[in-house]
Amino acid sequence: MSDYKQHKSTGYPRRNFDRDAHKEYVDYLISWLAELERKTDPAGGPATADQKDLHAFQALEFAGKLVDALAGWAIDHQIGLAINGLQFVPNQPCGTKEHPEYQRNKSSVDDHAHERAGALASAAALTPQIMRNIWVNLLKANPCGVGYDLKDTLWNALTALDYGEVDKIIERPLTMRKRNLTALNMQLRAVAFVEYRVARGNYARGKKKAALDEVASALGVADRTIQSWERRLGKLAIARIKSFAANDQAESAIQARLPKEAIDRIGNWKPAYGDEALQELAKDYKEWLKQHKAESSKRRKAKSLRRPKAP
Repeated sequence: MSDYKQHKSTGYPRRNFDRDAHKEYVDYLISWLAELERKTDPAGGPATADQKDLHAFQALEFAGKLVDALAGWAIDHQIGLAINGLQFVPNQPCGTKEHPEYQRNKSSVDDHAHERAGALASAAALTPQIMRNIWVNLLKANPCGVGYDLKDTLWNALTALDYGEVDKIIERPLTMRKRNLTALNMQLRAVAFVEYRVARGNYARGKKKAALDEVASALGVADRTIQSWERRLGKLAIARIKSFAANDQAESAIQARLPKEAIDRIGNWKPAYGDEALQELAKDYKEWLKQHKAESSKRRKAKSLRRPKAP
């Protein structure tokens, strides 16, 4: 077996594909991008402005899939470089091509091992520093295709962190919000767990109260706390959650190919809303709450130290 065949079966997942099916998929993506460009041409006036926002978002999604299909291996290589504290080594002018340091740097990045490391990396296992290095590497090549001034703004901001400098575009803004984005996302998920249980309809009476009890008990909060989250999140957000929960419940029922009564009896839960997922959310929420209280305590102490003593 050749080295190429061995690589396809031992740690290079983006290279292990059916060539004909892959070409068909790439052609499909390109055709859709061309169609979306045609549908949104400003020359068409109001007619092509209809749903332009949706079509623009879809075009970027398809473009991302196309980059992944054609250059996913290169993204893996950049991720692998970042994991090992390396980055792209550009070509040198003729006067420095034979410089020992350049030769060592080139030798360290020209290795298939980086692609394999990137392909097998798990985001959950990467440190914040490595995650920043990954984005620095990717932004340098600009696979997103954004304007270079815009790309360089973020690249410089991320790179500056390694020198102890916090750029204005990523410094923490002053805000009056009581909860940060992490907390709001967990609150949204908690409400979704409640609404999914309500959509299942497997509570004889007071199904909303019973669903609230289950989720609140898991998170270690009162029912009224989750109800306060619902009010804070707003009517549109709650309406969306209810709609998605109802759709997900209906999808579970269809997949089961069973009557609703049987589904309610055996508990055909969609994994994202099941007991295991709820316990995972509870763990995350309790950990966040612990950290939040510790940070609040530190801020209060720092504030009291800054306060001038009374004469």
